[in-house]
Amino acid sequence: MKIWVAAILSIMVPVMTGCSKTASPHFIDGHYYMGGDSNCIRYEKIGPTQIMCATKDHKLTGYRNAMTDQELAMYQHQQVQQQIAHQQAMADIDAGNQQLAANTARIYQPMAIPSVAPVGLPGPTVVHCTTASIYTNCRY
Repeated sequence: MKIWVAAILSIMVPVMTGCSKTASPHFIDGHYYMGGDSNCIRYEKIGPTQIMCATKDHKLTGYRNAMTDQELAMYQHQQVQQQIAHQQAMADIDAGNQQLAANTARIYQPMAIPSVAPVGLPGPTVVHCTTASIYTNCRY
């Protein structure tokens, strides 16, 4: 069950997040700011540690403060944790695939080549056929 959940998540997470952008730290004039999401595609610096965010259509969405060292460290820690979780999910999928291949190989073993009797019979071959109505019976 764990393998199926990991497989479904590994497919669904990229599909669901493929159309949306998430904020990530951007280095602007000596400070990191969370930006790049749909609400902060554009920005304007309004103070030494503040930016004003806007959408791609220049609609103002609010300001954001520069990240503290602690916030930046937490973001980096979360990214590492997500990467570890992703790698574990991929390892679980690989293990499931290997188990499936092993089970398949165990269950569906190749057939042995059957032995074939010689085509000719030893000695002289005589065939006797008897016909009765529409039936014919032949014997060696």
